[in-house]
Amino acid sequence: MTVMKWLNRRSTTIDFKDVTDNLEIPALPTPQKRALTKEEENALKKVDFTLKQKTFVNLLRYTGIRRGEALGLMQSDIDLEEMKLSVNRQVAFDKKGWPYLTDPKWKSFRTIDIPDILKSTLEEYLKTLICTYSQNRTGSCIQNLHSEDFGTRLFAELILQLVDMRDQEVGKNL
Repeated sequence: MTVMKWLNRRSTTIDFKDVTDNLEIPALPTPQKRALTKEEENALKKVDFTLKQKTFVNLLRYTGIRRGEALGLMQSDIDLEEMKLSVNRQVAFDKKGWPYLTDPKWKSFRTIDIPDILKSTLEEYLKTLICTYSQNRTGSCIQNLHSEDFGTRLFAELILQLVDMRDQEVGKNL
């Protein structure tokens, strides 16, 4: 119920007229997704990225995953032998800008093929990661690929501590 209709029902002596009855509100244009232009492609080639930045940009560029999904990737999500990438989580930010892990947008858990052009960059970057947690049961590090990029080294370490506590509890119950 509009405010004007509510006022008309409440008033017995005044007849309010809704001046917005014939007002048409234009629809907002939806942003169109598009490929990079030649100028944008050339600009990307000229930028002197660090290995971490190059990996992040190329993940977005060649796989089509969202920014938060790329930030949420862990080493165990990347299988270079099968050339597959698992999207299981994303990093989202609360109103104060603090990051937290959540399910991917629209719960779009999926496995994506890694294009050949991305393999060498991923291999090179994965070799640079230093694990702060010994190793999980699958033998791969549990470390967020981009934890320092958004200032959450403590956040990543907290997750690792929680995983460690969980593993200790599971060990007690065996």
